[in-house]
Amino acid sequence: FMIRDKIQVEPDTIELSGPAAILDTLQGIYTTSLRFRKLDHTVRRNLALDIPDQLSSPVKRVSIEIPIEQFTEKIIEIPITAIHVPDSLQLKTFPASVETRFRVVISAFDQIDHTDFRIVVDYNDIETSISQKLKPKIELAPSLIDNPKIQPELVDYLLEHK
Repeated sequence: FMIRDKIQVEPDTIELSGPAAILDTLQGIYTTSLRFRKLDHTVRRNLALDIPDQLSSPVKRVSIEIPIEQFTEKIIEIPITAIHVPDSLQLKTFPASVETRFRVVISAFDQIDHTDFRIVVDYNDIETSISQKLKPKIELAPSLIDNPKIQPELVDYLLEHK
């Protein structure tokens, strides 16, 4: 099981009053602590806000929802795009695409395909690379996935003049 989407908090903002010196430095208000073990379903709870004694608010509690769903693993073949290559050169990778393995909630499994990703190799990494290989990086991926891994981790490359 994994979190399917963002954790929802209602209300998502509250109004506080109190000394300006405290309000100016305040970065957020915490809820009381809550721990979960082995979540296997969506959780809804009301939590008390931990408001400092010098401050006051008409809102004392918030409602949270943690959407939980079963996940599975998916593997997608994604082409590699070369970036920062000078106009006079062409960079080709071998292989030209990589397998990307990731976890995804079951309800989103069919919604995700290779067009949701962008895997890149950076020409600028050639100068700093110790080996004659480049490391593909995930530049764009859907928020619905977790723990993406690229195979192979390193690819060969060839530079050609145009």
